[in-house]
Amino acid sequence: MGCVHLILHYSVEDGGEFHTPLRGIPRGSALSPLLAAFHLTETDNVFSRNRHVTYARYMDDFLILSPTRWHLRRAVRMLNRHFARAGFEQHPDKTFIGRVEKGFDWMGFWFTEKGCDGVAPRALQNFKDRLRRLYERVRQWPEDLRLRRMAGYVRAWRRWSSFAQMASAQTCVTDVARDIVDLCHVRVCRIVPGGLV
Repeated sequence: MGCVHLILHYSVEDGGEFHTPLRGIPRGSALSPLLAAFHLTETDNVFSRNRHVTYARYMDDFLILSPTRWHLRRAVRMLNRHFARAGFEQHPDKTFIGRVEKGFDWMGFWFTEKGCDGVAPRALQNFKDRLRRLYERVRQWPEDLRLRRMAGYVRAWRRWSSFAQMASAQTCVTDVARDIVDLCHVRVCRIVPGGLV
């Protein structure tokens, strides 16, 4: 019980001052997914029995697909009721309701009515931004260590992006490889012998 107390009563530093937030659990806490699972099990059960929608959830990312607007609105109302009971709120900037034909980003992948269409633009931009920040952190390192560290990050990202298994994911990686060359001022083949694999 002492561990739970420590997790719930954490301190946050903001501009040199420490304070304990009145709401929420620290980002990255192991307690967060566990509590969410307890609260959302009933939601998962209710939606899994709903034959009018396709429902998927990974941690706190929900996906509800429906053939009609009416079924979708009903499902969203039901989800909001479950959220209210558990004390959760939807993040307005992270909520998308629209037609599948327009495409949407879920879990870093871009989906259309045809299915997964590769890596989402937001995920690619996040990757580029993180790669630039990584370069800034390791730029003073010896060249071989710097290149090895950056290549490891690119390999991990490629492994993740390969889940899309689409040609567009490979196009994205080619653009990223060019960005790495610009950042490091070296040839891609020196980052990982044989290219970015």
